[in-house]
This record gives sequence, structure tokens and C-alpha cells, in this order.
Amino acid sequence: MPGSCILADPSPIAHMNVKKSPWYTDGPVYFRILGEDIQEVEFLMEPGQRIMLQPDTFVAAVGGVRSLGVTWGRSLLDPVLRRWSGEAAVLQEIVCEDEPARVILGAGQFGRIVRLKVTRDRPIFAQRGAFVAASGTIDLGIAVTARLRAGLFGGQGIVFQRISGEGDVFLHALGTVNDWILPKGKIARCSTNNILAFDASVGYDVQFAGGAMTLLFGSQGFFLSQLEGPGRVITQSLDHGAFVNTLVKHNKRALKTSSATQQTDDQ
Repeated sequence: MPGSCILADPSPIAHMNVKKSPWYTDGPVYFRILGEDIQEVEFLMEPGQRIMLQPDTFVAAVGGVRSLGVTWGRSLLDPVLRRWSGEAAVLQEIVCEDEPARVILGAGQFGRIVRLKVTRDRPIFAQRGAFVAASGTIDLGIAVTARLRAGLFGGQGIVFQRISGEGDVFLHALGTVNDWILPKGKIARCSTNNILAFDASVGYDVQFAGGAMTLLFGSQGFFLSQLEGPGRVITQSLDHGAFVNTLVKHNKRALKTSSATQQTDDQ
């Protein structure tokens, strides 16, 4: 099997203090997911193989990786489209050169890494800013919601990331990940910011969250996202914005408590 020589090699990365994770060998580049709550993805690369990654996700490499390059995309418009979709304008690229290599990438924040297989006849739409890395021939672009109402009131805006091509895509998710397959005509209603990704075949719209009391006292806002099959829908249990706001609130409370304690000590 390709890469077996380096799998058997007792390199420093092979003996890190991490839980044993299985290797997945059904994609363009062999990989495994490391960790539990703050995950990383490790790739086992053969000479000539490439990985496209979001800047600041590189953690470590051993073997035939000499440097990190950059990729602009297939056209001069690609950096603009990527920036509009919530990602860095210029992505980095790792190329395995003259010997097998092991590469570790991390999302740079709390959460899980989800692998999705993309085929030319099955592109996906993803939450803005979720992209971590990709292997194979993957293109990152944008998709504008077909219905203006969904774009204006859905919470994600009018633009999603559109990921197409052939290969593996790795996305960052917060909390527990749920993976649904919706039959044709089946509808799922979701809190908008808990949507991680869905097949391009899935219809996207919004609907009112409920009656007047729900609008006034519920925490979901005025609208829910409505996803209609056929296709795959992937959700995450934590809303990134709400998670950040919670951390900010706790930080402010901690600062107030620390300030009050300091004032008491000074007196």
C-alpha cells in the first residue's frame, strides 16, 4: 500500500501522545483525524501529491515537505470570490517532493474537523469560514442564494462557499456534528448558524420561526432555515457567533470580578 514505509517509520510525529486513530485510504491522500474536542488532521503524502489549506492551519511536517507555497486559483477572480465567501484571498499549498511525508493541520480553534467527499456531479455549499483543507482537484467559489428572501433574512447572507471538483474537503465544526440524508421533498428546519454544509441539490429557503411570543422571547431570531431534499445536510450543535459572545461575556465578568477583588485588596 502507498505510504506503508512511512507508516512503519517510528518518526517523532508517530509517537505523539494522542489516541490511536484509523487511517482513511479511500481519498486522494491518506489521512486520519487526531484528538477529541480540539481536532487536527494528519495526512500521509506520497511524492507529487498536493494539499490546499487555509493559512494559519499548518502545524507540523516530517519527510518530503520543504516549504509552504501559495495558490491563487485557476483565474485572477478566484481570490476575490474566496474573500467574498469568508476565506483568505490566497490559500497555501503543500507539495510532497522527493520522499513520503506526514503533515498535520489544525483548525486553530476549539471544535471538530469534518471530512466530506466531493465529486464533480455533487458539489456542496458550506458555511462561510469553515474551510480547513482539501486534497484532490477542488475548487472554492461562491454560491448566491436563489431566493433573495433567504439571503436577506437567513443569517448566512446571500453568499455561501461553493466547493466543487473531485476529492476530499475538510471543514471546521463546533460541537457535535449531525449528518442527515434528506429524501426528495423532505424538509429539515434548522437554526441558520448551526448549518455546516449541504449538497448543492438541497433547496435553501427561510421561514418565520413562530408566533409573536416566539419572536419576542425565543432565542432563534425571526427566521429559521428551511432545507429541502434530496441531498445531504450537515449541522453543528454550536453557533459560532453565540459561542464567541458567551466567551466575551464570561471574560467581562471575570475582569469585573478581578477588578473588584483588586480594589478590595487595595483598601
